[in-house]
Amino acid sequence: MGACLSTPPPVPFNPDVFNAETDLNVLNNWREHDAKLAEKWPSDVDPKQWKGLVFDNDGRVVHIKIDRFELTGTVPAELGNLTELQHLALYFNNLEGDLPSRLGQLAKLEVFSVGGCKEITSIPATMGQCKKLRELAIGHNKIAHFPPELCALPKLKELQLGGNEDMRLPAEFGENFPQLEYLNVADMKLKALPDGIGNCKKLKKFICANNRIETLPAFIGNFTELEILDCGKNRITCMPAEIGNCVELQTLNMEQNKEAEGPIPGEIGNCKRLVDFNISHCSFDGELPPGLGNCKSLQKMQLYGTQVTGVFPEEFAKLEKLTMVDIRKTKLKFKEGLPTWIGKWTKLQEFYAEYVPIKSLPPSIGDLAQLKEFHLTKCDLEVVPKEFGKLSSLVNFMCFGNRLSDDNPIPAEFGKLGSLKNLEIRGNWDKTLTKLPEEIGHLTANKCNVQIDDFMVIQE
Repeated sequence: MGACLSTPPPVPFNPDVFNAETDLNVLNNWREHDAKLAEKWPSDVDPKQWKGLVFDNDGRVVHIKIDRFELTGTVPAELGNLTELQHLALYFNNLEGDLPSRLGQLAKLEVFSVGGCKEITSIPATMGQCKKLRELAIGHNKIAHFPPELCALPKLKELQLGGNEDMRLPAEFGENFPQLEYLNVADMKLKALPDGIGNCKKLKKFICANNRIETLPAFIGNFTELEILDCGKNRITCMPAEIGNCVELQTLNMEQNKEAEGPIPGEIGNCKRLVDFNISHCSFDGELPPGLGNCKSLQKMQLYGTQVTGVFPEEFAKLEKLTMVDIRKTKLKFKEGLPTWIGKWTKLQEFYAEYVPIKSLPPSIGDLAQLKEFHLTKCDLEVVPKEFGKLSSLVNFMCFGNRLSDDNPIPAEFGKLGSLKNLEIRGNWDKTLTKLPEEIGHLTANKCNVQIDDFMVIQE
């Protein structure tokens, strides 16, 4: 009988066979197969001068950053032979298909990005061998599977997966990312967040917006270093009290979680570094928590369309860094007018209210020297104080559908507002405002757009 034929064993990977010469072969072969790359890397130019490349002293390629080069086709498997490579950034090109398994040979790789290429379909499990990875950005592609082998990258600090609409995360996702600081899983049709994410206790920025998430898990309280949380445009039903553990939180965006209801937890007052608080288009109800007044760094408070009731707690007088307040279409009611202490909001630039009863404005409103936008639509406003004439920065005063009347006329001091570009005082109930001071007419000479009803008369 003849000798039996058998399959030879695979040849072990040997990084020692690669050197500066083999690196140049990889680069030249790549440019020969991509017209755009050939334009960027001319053959008559020393490769060490080619755009986007960095070589070490031994002539090995250590850094490739060729984003937006209009590259096409698949990522070459030969890139796995660049064994000294530390940085590979190919984002916002027109690359497609499966990423090659040989990328797992890049033991020194620290940064890998193919984000925004749109048509890449898979990332190999072998990249779990790249234990030095600090940044992995594969978002906005068509990757449907995140390999479990990539769930144990001990040095990973930044992980961007957002925009892979069909990607499913394995059960162990997040369990072994001890250094992770930035996680983006937005736009992925996720219905729930894997429990393992709760182990990422060094998270500083967490983006999970535009999914189908129904619960913001209690493990959010594990993120004591978290600075930015964007979970807007989901189906989250409540704000957990554990949010108060996020003592470094600066931005909280929960907008357009239309199923979110119940009160805003008082624990939010523990987030004393909060700068931007956005719960617009949610259904949170109950009174505003006084503890929010402890967030003295707060600059933007966006409550549009919520069901919050009552008035501003007195503790809000401490929010002296506020630049923008939006309470349109809430259930707040200021039957006695806005509080006098609102004059302490001296940094305020924008104030918006619509369908919120506000009977009057206090004279202290004149202390808001930086106010540019003041919009009160259908708020039953009866009195505008003459101190508005002190607001030299005011650009737009939009006061449509209120209860202004000749008994409480528009102050002549409005004529002093040289920065005013739009003045709207139309649509008052029962047409009770018919006379306007002659100074209003002076505003038109300053190219101010004055919008009044036809029956109103500017006195001369």
